[in-house]
Amino acid sequence: MVSRRTRNAVYAMAITFAFLILLIIVSYVSGKESWNAGFAGTAALPGGGHSDFTGLCIFVAAHKLGPLTLSSSVTGDCVVNQDIYPSSGANFSCVVHASIAGWTMAPGFTGAEDFFVTAATVTVDPTSVASLCLAVFFPAANQSTGMFTGSFDTGIEAAPGHNVIRGVNGFTELQTNVVLYS
Repeated sequence: MVSRRTRNAVYAMAITFAFLILLIIVSYVSGKESWNAGFAGTAALPGGGHSDFTGLCIFVAAHKLGPLTLSSSVTGDCVVNQDIYPSSGANFSCVVHASIAGWTMAPGFTGAEDFFVTAATVTVDPTSVASLCLAVFFPAANQSTGMFTGSFDTGIEAAPGHNVIRGVNGFTELQTNVVLYS
């Protein structure tokens, strides 16, 4: 019998790869750039405990500006699978999905240009654990409407390559791999 955690991880990755393939095709056909960032790590939770997570974000450019010159855009998608270990209570798994309606690149907490989400619709599965799942990713999202506005630094550096940060902004460790398709 497959555990719920394994099933959730498989579903999250299947959805992620389906979106990845779709956005790469759209990016290629439309002549738009697409930034694809896979990430994994561990983060501290407010009030104690921690979260182990893996995910993928895709940031699609409004138009092609040339390699490494993109500064802002309008669409994207993120899927994050989390295993939550609160300081009290039972451990659980959840999946956060963000349909991104706005993003930009700006200096961030990594010390480099990071991807910032400026508008998104966020959903959590299962909804019963939304508050803890959103504590690490999209903490300002409205839990009843799923709407997010503001400026959220993803901690993903806006440059192709592999990056590792430790002990910054609540992350025990954050590893990212960023690829630019143009």
